[in-house]
Amino acid sequence: MEECWANRIHQCLFCDPPPRPTNSPPLEHHKFEYKSLPSPSSSAGILCLTPTDLEYTLTSALTTLRFVPTLTLYTSNSLPPSSLQDPRFAALARRGVILDHRPLLHLEALDIPSSPSERIKLHFPSSPPAVHSFLLHKPRTTLSHHGAPLALQLGLKLTPGGRD
Repeated sequence: MEECWANRIHQCLFCDPPPRPTNSPPLEHHKFEYKSLPSPSSSAGILCLTPTDLEYTLTSALTTLRFVPTLTLYTSNSLPPSSLQDPRFAALARRGVILDHRPLLHLEALDIPSSPSERIKLHFPSSPPAVHSFLLHKPRTTLSHHGAPLALQLGLKLTPGGRD
């Protein structure tokens, strides 16, 4: 998965936009000029691998739909059934978002010059792989031993995701 970061897996579409063909017009947003957004025929995926990823995933899905016509949320069968009752899942499904619970085996970086929208492949144990232009994922934040004492000294209350 490490070789996929920064050009195939993104944490934020506004800070780290995915690639876009060079002949595409620039996009002005959040005071940044993005020249590398996905092509209109692209698809994307969002990884939601723990219950603490849920809020980020649901919020990011709405943003991602502005850039790609096809979006899949991958849970790798990691969410409790009760969390899937969240009405926001139904709202995303009405917008065409696909919810995929298959266990994720591994990710593979693709470099296919003739197909720039196929940049990352998700492998599953007993079903065909999925290919996307990019993935979104916000991994769990872990405080280092250098930062943890400061958070404790300041009396910050941290969430399970490591944020205050």
